[in-house]
Amino acid sequence: MPSPVHCPTDAVLEAYQQGHLDGGTGATVGRHLETCVDCRGRAADLSAGGVPAELAGLTDYADIRPLGRGGMGVVYRARNVLMDRVEVLKVLHPSTLGWAGARDRFLREIQSAARLHHPNVVSAYAAVRCGDGLVFTMEYVDGQDLSRVVKSRGPLAVGVACGYVAQVAGGLQHAFEQGMIHWDIKPGNLILTRTGVVKILDFGLAKATREVDAGGGPVGAFGGPVGAGLTGC
Repeated sequence: MPSPVHCPTDAVLEAYQQGHLDGGTGATVGRHLETCVDCRGRAADLSAGGVPAELAGLTDYADIRPLGRGGMGVVYRARNVLMDRVEVLKVLHPSTLGWAGARDRFLREIQSAARLHHPNVVSAYAAVRCGDGLVFTMEYVDGQDLSRVVKSRGPLAVGVACGYVAQVAGGLQHAFEQGMIHWDIKPGNLILTRTGVVKILDFGLAKATREVDAGGGPVGAFGGPVGAGLTGC
């Protein structure tokens, strides 16, 4: 990890996130963020409470609120004014803008999700241009992820757990039939709706089956290997 004396100040990180640094300085900060976990955390903290100006400027959306961050993306809850419904907006985190291939990977995620149409997979709605970036709009699921469900309710009854697993298996089978494998199935990526339907989140780590056949699994958001397999339902 780089020495703290080489870490950018909060002011520099904020300027980087807002796109106010010149090209050379911005590239330097971007490279630093690729290797410095502490600074990535600081950058996330600095932006966690706000909404990017470009996103706030989307006239078709109102009441935009941060929901959280995972990997390279930031997600927001918003109301689609024209459709009169709540949706999720996903964008790349500003700290990834200097990363080679980040935008291409995000676009592949969007295109992969667009091929999926199944009741147990969160639906993709659209992709729109926003400034120099992209906004991925998708279904908002009113519910809790299964990791929180188990923590709050305790171990699930065998019959209930098997029912949830069957739903997830149906969604994964559909993805496989579209040529994709989800590489990060875990309770935190499975949302239980108020009506008992389980929906799979985050096909950002999906990989085309033809790529898997060619050898090797995908690489995680920060370069680490991603393991496959259903964990602890």
